[in-house]
Amino acid sequence: MHRTQTTLFRIALLIATVAIAHFATAPLEAVPFVGLGDKVLHVGAFLVLASMLDFSFPSTAFGAGKVAALLAYGIAIEIVQHYLPFRSFSLLDWLADAAGIALYVAAATPILKRIPWLQRRWEPQAFQ
Repeated sequence: MHRTQTTLFRIALLIATVAIAHFATAPLEAVPFVGLGDKVLHVGAFLVLASMLDFSFPSTAFGAGKVAALLAYGIAIEIVQHYLPFRSFSLLDWLADAAGIALYVAAATPILKRIPWLQRRWEPQAFQ
């Protein structure tokens, strides 16, 4: 991947992280797409975050470090929600976050590897 692409993914990751934190701490009436279902939103959000994190740091494999960072972000959101009067802590939400990460590893990554302009992310020689 080119540095420009990596920079764009990092900007997108930052925007997504801030947007998700905003919606996670807002009253439910202010959250768009809430009709899709809470767990579906969690899976989708963390699928997107996993892909953006992976492409933001392409020289590092998607392994324990990236997974731990995403899970820590997810549990941090749940802890903050515990202290909000209009939200609550939910271990099931955190498990839905983990499902989104697993979906990225199991399904999205093989699909993304077929997209020509993204293929270089998985070529080790591209970062030497």
